[in-house]
Formats: sequence, C-alpha cells, structure tokens
Amino acid sequence: MTDSIHQLVAVLVVIAAPVPAVAKDPTIFDHREHLAEAKGFPKCGVCHTQQAKADTIRPGREGHATCDGAGCHADAFSPAAYGKTQVCTICHVKKTRLALPNNLKPFPPTKPALEYYAEFSHQSHLVARVKKNLKDACLDCHVVDTKTKEVARPGHDQCVSCHGENDEVPMSKCDACHRPRVDGEGRTVSTGPRGRPNPCRVTKHFSHAEHRVDRRAREADKPVSCGTCHFGLNNAKTLGAIVPTNARKTMLNACGKCHRPGQRTAQGKAVFTTTGDCTRCHQDACLTSGPIPSWHKE
Repeated sequence: MTDSIHQLVAVLVVIAAPVPAVAKDPTIFDHREHLAEAKGFPKCGVCHTQQAKADTIRPGREGHATCDGAGCHADAFSPAAYGKTQVCTICHVKKTRLALPNNLKPFPPTKPALEYYAEFSHQSHLVARVKKNLKDACLDCHVVDTKTKEVARPGHDQCVSCHGENDEVPMSKCDACHRPRVDGEGRTVSTGPRGRPNPCRVTKHFSHAEHRVDRRAREADKPVSCGTCHFGLNNAKTLGAIVPTNARKTMLNACGKCHRPGQRTAQGKAVFTTTGDCTRCHQDACLTSGPIPSWHKE
C-alpha cells in the first residue's frame, strides 16, 4: 500500500512539473516579440518604409537604418557587441565583419512559415470591380507567368494600383489585410485551398494562358471567365472559404462545355474531347491508378 502511494505521488510530481520552455531561435525574426516590446507597435512602416514594396524589399537594406536606430538595436550593432550578438544572423547567412549582399538570406524568408498572411475577400473585391465596369477583374491581380503558365498570388505591386494613400483602405493600413497565421487559441488559420496530392490532377498539364480565350468564338480575343472553372469565388469572403476545383463538377460544368464531341475552333479545327487522349490532361501515372470514372463519359 505504501509503495502504491509513493508511486502515485511520484506521478503527480511529474505531471505538476513545469514544461520547459522551447528555446527561442535567435536567427529568426519574431514579429510578436517586437509588437510586445513596442507596447502597441506604432506602424509597420517604421521598419517597412516602402510599403508598396514591403513584400519584396527587406527592412534595413539601406544601411541598417531601421534596425540600429535609437531605441532599437543600436547596442547590438556596436563593435563591442560583435562577439556575442546574433542580430546579424536574422538577415545574413553568417556573421562577418564585412556584410556583403551575397551573404543575405532569401526575403521574404521561406522557412519557417511566415508569421502573417494576407487575408482576402474575393467577394468584396469582385463587387467593387464590377461597379467600376472592370469585367476581367481576375487578371488585374493575378499575373500569369508566361514561362511556367502558372497563375501567381497577387503581391503589393498589384494591390498598390488601387489602394493608394487616398483610398479607403490604403497600403499603410497593413493590418487591414495581414493577419497572424495562428489564432488566439493556437490553431493554424486556413489561408487558402490546398489540393490533395493525386496523380490524376490535371495541374501539371493545364495551362491558364491557353485557356484565357474561347477559341471557338468568332472574336479572336473573347475571354473565358475564371469563374467558368473556379466555382464559388464570388461568395468567398476569406481565403479559407475558397474551394479547390472539384473533379466531377469541374469536368461536367467547365471542361465538358468546350471539350465535348462536335466542338470546333473558329478556324474549323476539332477540339479534343474529355473521352479522347487522356494524356492531354493527366499524368501517365494516373492511367494505371484505376478505371476511368463513369462521369468522364457522361
């Protein structure tokens, strides 16, 4: 009985023991730490001096001015502190007395994940664009890479064209878009659709650039709306509300509208069909992963 009590006490002591704090990595910039020290951080522009380029221009690139100023890290930049300071390694690959540009880490950093992301409402932006009679609103923000054919997420270059200092939401109002990736309860926020790895996804072969115009139309430049394939964007108030393309729904309601038997381009060339050469859209690995879905033949 006594041994059991001793064992129980030992377990309780272990449970009650404080969890050791995870050591902070001094080579990683911590926005939350700076916000706390500033007691209500004045403006992001204190460090991000060029807000229209804040997603591509590293703070402090002009002589460390935003880092070693009065009230910040002046002591860490002094010659006497060189031996022990780790501030240098936040931006530089390694600490050297002669900090050359080729010694810089990538910006924005790729690892770990950025602390903030830009929340975005397609619904409100599309409504605003329609009011201005800008029908092809998607390409005003989403740039198509001419080499990879991929559609890039918008950056500050695209935002600043509308959000000037006289706009209701200017670029200087950083917290209007940028939110923490982790909410108050420690949960990671959904920042957009994430496609599941699948050898049958058409992403590898699909070209947005080639689908920008309807080749069946007599007008050579008649655009195809992004909403033809990307359903629900008109109602998406957050990035997490965006639903990735749905295989069956997309095939029947998007691909099937153009790639069905009997369709021809304005020049008379037959349009390939969804029941034709599978490798036009799918990777070879898909062809051995199972039978062809019945809805491909509908």
